[in-house]
Amino acid sequence: MQWSFSGDKELSTAPILVRDETGNQYVIIGSSNGNLYALNATSGTTEWTQALGNNIVQLSLGDGLLVAVTETGNNNSGTLTAYAIAASP
Repeated sequence: MQWSFSGDKELSTAPILVRDETGNQYVIIGSSNGNLYALNATSGTTEWTQALGNNIVQLSLGDGLLVAVTETGNNNSGTLTAYAIAASP
């Protein structure tokens, strides 16, 4: 095994592999506690964490955007949050 990551112990989405415009690769994964993680794909270290506040139910990637869908209540409503994929400073 190269590396492992358990986050907040509530990981709930399928991981997504993404490459920024400089060639850096990241693994993106969400949790049912509402945490969105970006991990260095080579080392497994956490590059950033974003607290979205609600259960992350789906992630998608395309055209330079990462989008996350979170549940916001018991009535099947949700919130879509989008992030631009850019190189780390």
